[in-house]
Amino acid sequence: MYLVKRIGRNITFKFIAEIISRFFTFIFFIFLARKLGDKEFGLYSYLQSFCMLFLIILDPGINTVFIRNVAREKNKIKNYLDSLFSLKIVLFGIYLIFLIGLSKVLSFPSFKIKLLFLMAMMMGGLSFLEFFSAAFNSLEKMEYEALIKLINKILILSIGLSLLFLGYKIKEVLLGLVFAYFLTFIFSFHLVTQQIASINIRISVSFWKEIFRQSLPIALTTVFTVLFFRIDVVMLSWMGRGDTEVGWYAASIRLIDILSVIPYLIMGGVFPVFSDLFKNRKDDFLLLYEKMLKILILLGVCVAVVCYVFSQCIITGLYGSQFLKSISVFKIHIGLIPFIYLNYLLINLLTSMERQKRVAVNTGLCVPLNIILNFFLIQKYNYLGAGMATLFTQIFLFVVNYISVKK
Repeated sequence: MYLVKRIGRNITFKFIAEIISRFFTFIFFIFLARKLGDKEFGLYSYLQSFCMLFLIILDPGINTVFIRNVAREKNKIKNYLDSLFSLKIVLFGIYLIFLIGLSKVLSFPSFKIKLLFLMAMMMGGLSFLEFFSAAFNSLEKMEYEALIKLINKILILSIGLSLLFLGYKIKEVLLGLVFAYFLTFIFSFHLVTQQIASINIRISVSFWKEIFRQSLPIALTTVFTVLFFRIDVVMLSWMGRGDTEVGWYAASIRLIDILSVIPYLIMGGVFPVFSDLFKNRKDDFLLLYEKMLKILILLGVCVAVVCYVFSQCIITGLYGSQFLKSISVFKIHIGLIPFIYLNYLLINLLTSMERQKRVAVNTGLCVPLNIILNFFLIQKYNYLGAGMATLFTQIFLFVVNYISVKK
């Protein structure tokens, strides 16, 4: 009964945080697509995906290690806060320098470099938001994560929509979003210092090395996961499909991102409990895994069936007639849903068992597979081929993850 209440409380607040966050994000992206149009929305999606390919620099798995380690030894929260916050600042600087340098090497036009810089600033703000949320999650204080994300999305929605309805385009909208994340950073920093502990700059190279050692498999997993989830948008652009076609594809995959909130919510609440039970009560750990497996199979299949039946209504109702060509790829993407749900469970399970290396290997196998599939399928089927490549890769990931868990 204690475990049920504990998990229920965690999931409830994770649910509130993510539902609010994803719902507001969803509303913003709907209006972003409608107001910018398929071409500029495609450019926005390309820049976002390009920046996300290198998010590993901002968070090389340290948030997950933060949550797992402090969940086991809560008295170490202050040391983790100071040291990892300082590390985050260093990583943010490296991230900005790397992206701008890479954009120049790739001969981006000047206007696109400026937009890329703003998108990178926004990603940095998101990284700090997730770090502050991890601090509260490690102590199972999910209500504060909900508050942080609520404030962030209110700011994004109010500033972003105001700029869109006033007729501003992508550059001004990105400036507004950067400002929204800056305000969220100030609020979150203050909340952590009030509710957990003050945050000080602490340079501890030995501590950083140990964190990197523990987080390396998670970091590799993150790199591989981002690559096979975001490389499709980038490859569509690089293979000359144009911003408009990228926009049609991005409109569909954005809906899958929103629908993925369900397993994210559930596993966000369960992961600290998994980590605790694996170390202290392995029988309960196995029972919890079996229950979560059944729940996520049922949810994944139900969501997929409903989305497929109403796919045309969903696309046209949300995005309008200019995104009619998103319907076909959305039907392909719907097949991802059950496998995404199960992979959330299996990856979190293996991570809680300190099998990060196995997860890294599994996701690493998916990267070359996905790139090869994208290369050939995009040439033959255009943006529909990118959807097929993503689906085949997600199924393959499920198979290798499930085999790892069975072993």
